[in-house]
Amino acid sequence: MIHSCSRENSLDSTLYDEELNDIPTLLEEHPTIEKIAFTGRKSQQLFELHYGYLDIERVYLPSPSAAYAKMKIEEKVEIYKKSLSL
Repeated sequence: MIHSCSRENSLDSTLYDEELNDIPTLLEEHPTIEKIAFTGRKSQQLFELHYGYLDIERVYLPSPSAAYAKMKIEEKVEIYKKSLSL
């Protein structure tokens, strides 16, 4: 979602001067893309703020990071399979 930015630390909440990727052009150039999946709330929020008008299915997935320990890997896999129709 973010092409470049500045940040104070590893937290997404400290991002600033974000330059976004050109999602509308990406989708135009790749018309077979049917769904966009987010694994971070910040990316999802930025998408909705700037590109929420786009008519494409969107889904939020739990972070794949091992640091996200609220959920077992097996649970994440099942959510990913279901949400991405795998």
